[in-house]
This record gives sequence, C-alpha cells and structure tokens, in this order.
Amino acid sequence: GNKLVDNLIKKSLTLNVKNRITYIPFEQFTNIEYLAEGGFSKIYKAIWEDGPITGWHSNRGDFRRRERKIVLKKFNNSENID
Repeated sequence: GNKLVDNLIKKSLTLNVKNRITYIPFEQFTNIEYLAEGGFSKIYKAIWEDGPITGWHSNRGDFRRRERKIVLKKFNNSENID
C-alpha cells in the first residue's frame, strides 16, 4: 500500500466513530452523476445504497442502515500521490 494512505486510515480509526473513514465498494454507489471538474479532480454525486450505520436492529441482530446522498471525488493521476 501507500504509506500516506495507510497512515490516514490508521489515524481515522482512532477518532470518533462518526468521523471514521469507511471503505465502500464501488458497486454500492448508484445514480452517479458528473457535477464539475477542477484542476486535479472530478466531482460526482451519487447514492450510497447501504448508507452508514445508524443503529442496531436488536430483533434482527444486525446494523440499521439507510441510503444516503453523497459526493464522490476522483483525483486525476491518483496513482502518484507521494
């Protein structure tokens, strides 16, 4: 992996749960629409189908989730982030 990205993930895992970085498989994004382009990235809006954890279903024994509108940012040339 990339040391910068690895350190960012490690730091986020020690912070408040609401500020945690979560890996989301791309397949969970729907209705992806292009919004704009800047000097080094493109911006899209989408729906995160499963959405973040909002609680616990005690009857079902799993997490409660709800879809969420989100913004995606795609960095140009992101393979060279050192």
